[in-house]
Amino acid sequence: MTFPQYFDGNELQVNIVVLPRDHNPLSPIITGQQPAIPDATVAFADANFSFGAQVIQGFGANPLPQPQALTDAIPVSTQSPANPREIFEAMANHLQIADQNMVNTNASLAAIPQSRQFQAPRPRNVSVYKHLPKTFLKATGLKAINNKNAFTDDTYHCAVKGAKFHPGFQQSGPSVSWGKVFAHILRQPLLARAAGFIYSFSLPIAADTFPDGGFLYLDLAEGSSFSPQFAAEDAFIKRYAARIPILRPGEPRQVFAPQLYPVLSIHDGNYDNLFIETAIYDDGFAKTVHCHQAPHRDPLIEEPDGSYPLTDAGIQLGWDDLQLLNWYLRQLSEDPSVSGPVKRLDAPIGVHGFVIDVRQQAGEGGTPGPWESLNQVSNRNAFALSRDPDTPNDAIVLGDFSGELPYQVYPMQLDGTEQVLGQPQPYWLPMYFANWTGHSMVLPDADAATVYQTTHPNVDADPDGQPATDKAGNPVTTGTGVSGAAQNRLNEIYQAGNLTAQLRYGEAYEFRVRLQDISGGSPAIERQPINETPSDIGFCRFKRYIAPIQPRILEIESNPQAAPGEVHPVTGIDGPNDLEILTIRRPKLSYPAVVYTGKYDDPIGRLSAQSNLGLSTAAADAEHRVGLGIADPDVDRVEIVVEIASLKLDKLDSVSGKDDYVHLYTTYRYFPAIGNDETQYEASLPIPIVYRDIQGTDKVLGTGSTQNLVQDLGLTADIDELTELVLPTSRTARLTIRAVCEDKETEAQTEAYYGVLDEANPEMDVRYGASFTVLLYQPSQDETGLLVQTAGIPALQGIYMRSDARTVFDGTWNSLLLGKSRDERTSNIQHLADRLQLQSNGLTLYAPKGKRVVFGCSSRIRHSLAPDGSSITFASKGDLFNHWLVCMNYELDRDWMWDALETEAFQLRRSKKFTHDTEEGEVDALVGTLKLIRTASFESLDGPQRTSTRLVFFDAVEPKRDEPGAFPDTISLSYQLEPRFKPDHGTVNDPLEPVEMILPITSPPAQVPKIVSAGYALSPYVRDEKYENSESRKRFLWIEFDKPIEDPQDCYFARVLAQAPDQLLSNNHPSLLQAPEEPRLPLDPEPIRIVSPDSSNDLAGLNAMQPMLKSKDSDVHYILPLPPGMHANSDEMFGFFTYEFRVGHFERTGATDADPPEKVWTTAQGRFGRRLKMQGIQHPAPILSCMPNRDKDKIWVTAPYAVAVHKGKNVTADPPRTELWALLYAQVKRVDNRDYRNILLDDRPLDWRVQVTNELPESLLENYSKQEMQLLQQITWKTVKGQGVTGNAGKFLKLKALTSRNKHATKYGTTIWTNAEVHQLLRLYGLPVTASLSVVVVEVLPRITNVFDHVSGLEDALVAQSTANFMNSSQQESFTQSYQQRYAANASGSAAPVQTNSPVNEELGHHRILRSSRLTKVPDICCTDCD
Repeated sequence: MTFPQYFDGNELQVNIVVLPRDHNPLSPIITGQQPAIPDATVAFADANFSFGAQVIQGFGANPLPQPQALTDAIPVSTQSPANPREIFEAMANHLQIADQNMVNTNASLAAIPQSRQFQAPRPRNVSVYKHLPKTFLKATGLKAINNKNAFTDDTYHCAVKGAKFHPGFQQSGPSVSWGKVFAHILRQPLLARAAGFIYSFSLPIAADTFPDGGFLYLDLAEGSSFSPQFAAEDAFIKRYAARIPILRPGEPRQVFAPQLYPVLSIHDGNYDNLFIETAIYDDGFAKTVHCHQAPHRDPLIEEPDGSYPLTDAGIQLGWDDLQLLNWYLRQLSEDPSVSGPVKRLDAPIGVHGFVIDVRQQAGEGGTPGPWESLNQVSNRNAFALSRDPDTPNDAIVLGDFSGELPYQVYPMQLDGTEQVLGQPQPYWLPMYFANWTGHSMVLPDADAATVYQTTHPNVDADPDGQPATDKAGNPVTTGTGVSGAAQNRLNEIYQAGNLTAQLRYGEAYEFRVRLQDISGGSPAIERQPINETPSDIGFCRFKRYIAPIQPRILEIESNPQAAPGEVHPVTGIDGPNDLEILTIRRPKLSYPAVVYTGKYDDPIGRLSAQSNLGLSTAAADAEHRVGLGIADPDVDRVEIVVEIASLKLDKLDSVSGKDDYVHLYTTYRYFPAIGNDETQYEASLPIPIVYRDIQGTDKVLGTGSTQNLVQDLGLTADIDELTELVLPTSRTARLTIRAVCEDKETEAQTEAYYGVLDEANPEMDVRYGASFTVLLYQPSQDETGLLVQTAGIPALQGIYMRSDARTVFDGTWNSLLLGKSRDERTSNIQHLADRLQLQSNGLTLYAPKGKRVVFGCSSRIRHSLAPDGSSITFASKGDLFNHWLVCMNYELDRDWMWDALETEAFQLRRSKKFTHDTEEGEVDALVGTLKLIRTASFESLDGPQRTSTRLVFFDAVEPKRDEPGAFPDTISLSYQLEPRFKPDHGTVNDPLEPVEMILPITSPPAQVPKIVSAGYALSPYVRDEKYENSESRKRFLWIEFDKPIEDPQDCYFARVLAQAPDQLLSNNHPSLLQAPEEPRLPLDPEPIRIVSPDSSNDLAGLNAMQPMLKSKDSDVHYILPLPPGMHANSDEMFGFFTYEFRVGHFERTGATDADPPEKVWTTAQGRFGRRLKMQGIQHPAPILSCMPNRDKDKIWVTAPYAVAVHKGKNVTADPPRTELWALLYAQVKRVDNRDYRNILLDDRPLDWRVQVTNELPESLLENYSKQEMQLLQQITWKTVKGQGVTGNAGKFLKLKALTSRNKHATKYGTTIWTNAEVHQLLRLYGLPVTASLSVVVVEVLPRITNVFDHVSGLEDALVAQSTANFMNSSQQESFTQSYQQRYAANASGSAAPVQTNSPVNEELGHHRILRSSRLTKVPDICCTDCD
C-alpha cells in the first residue's frame, strides 16, 4: 500500500505499508501451491524487500490504476529493519496467539475457524449507523440527509435505551489471531517499522511527473523476497495505488491518500464517489469539525433542561460524520455495484486514525496562537520490547519515539443480540468521536488515576454476589472486575507533549483534525489545509454546566463521637426539629471540574490528599466520606428558600408548584471573603435561627400579596440584612438550602463562564446548585385571639327547616301519565347554604371557591363527612326537618400553615333546658368534636384565601318535650367551643365565653276548635229621661266552642276566608255566583327559620289571624272581632263571611298580676294549629240611621237602604228589595208619674224614588208625563197605605231626577206625614197636639218566590242568558216561558199592586227584620196648626 506524505517542491515523501495476510509471519510465506506458485523458503519475518515505484500519469486513459510493466518501475531506496523476526517472536511470547505455529498453506488458511475469518459484507440495513448531532448539522448547514444510515431523529436514543442484557453473551477471550497482532503493531509506527511493515522513500518530482495528477503504486523489485511467487501469480501480492494530485515543482504541499485503489486490469464496482472523496481529503485535514459540551447528565440529550451533568466530560468533538459513515459502509456493507461473489468494493481506507489539534482562542483583535497536538507523545525511556515477559530485562531496544499516536474511531454494536440470538444488528458510530478533558487524547488521564487511585495495587474487584441491577433488573457490575492496579501502562511508557492550552471555564478553544494514514503519516502540525472549508475549524466556549452539589451542613453530617446506636439529632428524626443554628460550608466540587475553575494552585494535590484519606482505616468518618472533592471555589453564597408547610394538595404557592408548601421568603447568606488565602474556601458560614410568634392581634402569617414580614415576624430590618433567619412558630418551616455560584465582574464574563443563565427560573440556572432541605418547628406561646366571628354570620344560629318537597300537577298529560312533579320552592338545603355563605349540591354542603371550611356534626344527625372535613353530606332531608339545627360558626383566625392544635382540634359542649322549667336540664354535655385534617379541598384551592379557616358545627335540638302531655316551650341553650392545643403550645390563650341563645316554639297547638253555637251580644239599652231618644246599641257576634283552651298560653284565632253579599240585598248578577279563591294563611312559609343570640320575639305569624276576645265569665265563649279594615257600619257587614278558626300560641301571663302578659315566641309555622272552616257567618248589620224633620206643614223622615257590596263595588238590587218603614211615636207619662212611655201613632213606608218639597208647583206637574204622574200617585197612595186623601201628602212629594243621580250611590227612602194628619192621630189617642214625637225606622227583608225577584236586570238578554246557564234543562225551559210572558213586547204594563198591610204592624211577626234605627225625636216647632 502506497501512502504519499509531503511534497517539498522537489521530492515526494512516500511511505510503503507491507502487511502479511492473517497467517504466521514466522513460517515460510507460502507452501503447497506448486507448480502454480513456487514454495517460499523465507518467512515474512525474514523477508528482504526491495521496491520499484510505478507512476501512472493522468486519468484520461483509465480513471483507475492498471498494472504497469515491471520494467517501467522506478527503483527506490528503502531501509530494511534490523531483525523483524525477533519482534514477532517477542509478540508471540507476550500474547496468546491462535494457530501460532500454523503452516502457511491455502488449506491452513481455509481451516481457520469462522469466528476468525474475514467477515463477509453485511446488508446495508445492518451494517453501520450514525446519529448526526445538532452541532454537525449547524456546522454543515445540511437540511436533508441523503443517507439512509444517518439519522437526525431519536433512532439512536431509542437504540441505546433499548439495548438489552443477554446473560449468554461471551466476552472475547485472551486468544488473538496474527492479523490482530499486526493491527496492534501498526498503532506504534516505531514498532511497525521494526517489524518490517513500514518503509519510506523519496520520489523526485519533475514537471512532467504528475502534471495532471495520477496514481502511484509499488511493485516488488527483481531480487526482492517473494518476487518469484509474485511473478508466478500477480494476485499473490495485492497492490494498492494512491491517487496523486497535480504536483508542480517548487509548489510544496501535503499529499494524503484517504482512499487506496486496487491495481487491477479490470476493476469491479463503481469508484466515482472515491475520486471525489480523495480530491477533498488529499490535503489530510478534516473538513467539518464541530464541538459540543454536554449540557445534560444524559449524554444523548443535546439541550439543557435543568438535569445538568454530575461530572464534566470536557469538550466533545466530532468531524466529518457523514464521511466516516460512508468509509465504514464501504468497508462493511454490500456494494450493489460489485458483480463478483464478494459484494465489497475493493478500496481500503487509507485513514488509520486522527490527530486532534487545539489552540486557545485569542482575545478580541489578537492573533491566534500556534496549534498544539493532543496526540503528541514521547517515550519516557528508550522504547523497548522484552523478548519474554518472564525476562523483562532481555529487551529489544527500538530507540526513542516522539510523534503522534493515532486517535481511532470505531463503530460498535450496542448489545449482544447478534452474538446470542443470531439476529443481525447494526453497528453504531458514536454520536461524538472524542472528548477533550484538558489532557492528551491518546494517553490515560494521569491526574484522574492519581485522584481516584486506579493505579493503586490494593484496588479490589467487585465482590461476588453483588446485587446491583440495571433498569430491566439484569445483574450488572460497577467496577473493573479485576483486582490490583489498572493494567494500562501507557503513561509509564509515554509522556504527553507539552500543552500550553489549559482547559478552563470561560475560555474559548478552536479545534482541527488531521488525518493519519496506516503508515502513521499525517500533515505536520504547522501545515495548513489546502482545501479549506468554513467549518474545518471547530469552536467551543468552554462553560460550566456542573451545578453545585448540596452544601455541607455541620449539624446534618455524621457525628464521629456518637455512641453506638445513638440517634442523630437531625437526620435520625422523622419530622421537623428545632435547630437554633446552621453551620454551612461550601459544597464539594470533584475532578476534573474543580481543575477547570482555575482557582486552586494545586487542585490535584488537594484532591489526592483527600483521596489518600480513604486508604486509612482510621479515617472512617473523615471529610472524604462526604464525597471526593474539594470546596467549590465558584460558590460564594447560599440561597435559603423558606417555605411553610401548608395543607396537603395546597401546592400552588410553593416554589416548585409541586409541594404542599407556601413560599415565605428567599434570602441569601454569603461565605466569608477569600482574599488571597485559598484555604478560606473551606471556611464555615454560621446562620443563627430565631423562632417568633406572629406579632399583632390576628396572629395570621401573611403570604403572597398580603405578606408583611416586618410586621408579622417583628423584624428590625429587611430579612436579607439580618444575620439570623427568623421563622414563625407553630408552623413547619422547610429550609431549602443550595449553593449559588458567584457572578463575574461583568455580565459578559458571567455569560461566558456559565452554561445556562436563567434569572427567572433558578432550576434552569446552572449557578444554582442541588438543594438540601431541613424541616424546622417550634411551638408557639401566645395563642390569644384564636377565634373570631365570621363577617355577616352569627357565631351561633338555630335553624329550623320544613320539608321543601311539594309535588304539583302542572296540567299536562305527560305529568298526569308519567307522574312528573316540580318543586315549587327553593331547596331548603340551598336556603341553608345561602344563610351560611356556603355552596350546596344535593344534600352536600361545601366551601365557596378559595375558602377553607371544616365541618363537624353531632351524632344526632345522620351524615357523612369528607375525610378532610371540607364537606358534609346529610343522609336525607328527613334528618334536617322538624328539629332545630344549631349551627356553631367561627373563623379560625390563623393561616392555613398554622399547626398548633391536635387533630381533634375542638370540643363542643352544650347546656340545654326548656325556658320555663324549674329543673336544671342538660349541663356541659359533649356534643361533638371538630377535626382539623391538614388537607385542602379542591374548592379551597381555586384562588385560595389562606388567612383563615371557617369552623362549622351542626347540632340537633329536639323542640318537643319527652314528657307526655307537656306543652311546648322555648328552649334555652348555651354552647362553648374548647380548643385542644398540642403539648407546650398556646401557654397564653383566651378561652371562649359560652354563647347563649333561646329557640322559639316550633310545635303548633294540637287542639282543634269546634263551634257549638253563636249569637249576638248587645250593649245595654240606653234612652233619655223622657224616652224621646235612645242610643244605638253596640252589637257583637259571639262564638261558643265545645271546650276551653288546654294550653294556658294559647288562644282561639279567627280569619276571614271570603265575603259575599246577602242575596236578599244583592242584584245577584251571574258574575257574583263564581266562588272566590280561598286565600292562603298569610304566614311566612319558613322553609328555613333562623334564630341567633341577638334574636328576640318577632311575633312571627301573630298577625296572620285575629285573636278572639274571651268572655270574662266563660271559658268557651269568645267575641269574634270585626274583619281587618272594616268597622261596624261598613257596607260589607250586610254580607256573609267564611271564617277559619284555629288554636294558636298567644301570650303567657306575667309572673305577677302587675306584670303585663308576655307574647309567646314561636315560629310562624308553629303559631297555629289545625283549622276549622265555617261558612255563612254574618256579623250584626250596620246601624240604621233615621233623619226626621218637621216644618209648619209636615213631618218627613229619611233613611238609607241596606247596601250589598262585592269587592268594594255596590251590587245592591235595583230597585232595592228591602222595605223601610217609619214608626211615629208619641211620648206619654205613666200614671205613676215615674217614667215615660211611647205610644205608636202610625207607620208608613219610605220610598227611594221621591223627595220632599214644600209644595209642588202647578208648572212642575204640567212637566210630568202621564206615566210619571201615575208613578207619583202610586207612590203617594203607597205612602198613606191607601187611606185618606192622597192630595194632602202628595202635594209635598216630587219625583227624583233619575238621570242626575249616581246609580251606585246608596239609596235613601222618604216618607211624610202632614201636621194635620198627626194632629188627627194625637186627638184619636186623646193627646195634645203639642205632644213630643219620636220616629223609629225599620228595614224589612223581602220575600223572594221566583228567579225574577232574585236576579235584577233580567230584562237584559245577556243577564238572562247568563242566569239560564246556571239552570238545568227543565229549569231553563220553564224560565224561558216565564221570561217571554213577563218581558214580551205586548205584555201589559199594569201597575204593581200597592201593599196596604204593614209588616211592622198588621203583619208583625210575619216578616224578617234586617235592622232598626234608634228612637229619634222629631224636632219641635212653634206652631203645628198655623195656617
